[in-house]
Amino acid sequence: AHAWHSVVSLTPGTILFEIKPGPYSPIEDKEFAAWAPPEGDPLAPGWVRWFETAKPGDPTPASSNLP
Repeated sequence: AHAWHSVVSLTPGTILFEIKPGPYSPIEDKEFAAWAPPEGDPLAPGWVRWFETAKPGDPTPASSNLP
């Protein structure tokens, strides 16, 4: 089953270091959830605000319910 994960840093100065098997390809190494707005979409900032306050287990919001 597919699982999606996201990381939002709530503390200034926090660093995330992810290690994945290579080689890295910026074009091929992108898989986005179909239910989330694409990069650059006007709805994306609302999703970021939701990520900043969501708790584990919270359902993702419908795009029309975003602040």
